[in-house]
Amino acid sequence: MSVSYNGFDVKHITFEKQSSTEIKVGDLVITNAQGYLEKAASSSPFFGVATCVRDNFVSVQVSGYVELDYTGSTVPSGMCKLYSNGAGGVSVDSSTGASNPARMVLKADTANKKIGMIL
Repeated sequence: MSVSYNGFDVKHITFEKQSSTEIKVGDLVITNAQGYLEKAASSSPFFGVATCVRDNFVSVQVSGYVELDYTGSTVPSGMCKLYSNGAGGVSVDSSTGASNPARMVLKADTANKKIGMIL
């Protein structure tokens, strides 16, 4: 099937990171208590994907379609909760807590361990 979801509802926000914080393009990110951007730790929720890093400023895609690596034996599909795997990809979050929102997974490439999802 050759359908493209690229460009759907894509929005970016620029955040500041502390100079000691290392973030690269493709990292899943969160903010800390002071409002600075940080890389999402393994097994933690995230709100966006770093798309550009310049000095201490990072452009973050916070909505729209993205393709990410996934880890784990469960293939994400449909509406599911995902968390950061700490390496720029996601894993299925099977917890029942409400702090991590469900996201729509539109496609899964099991051979390459990639998913396409809406943030």
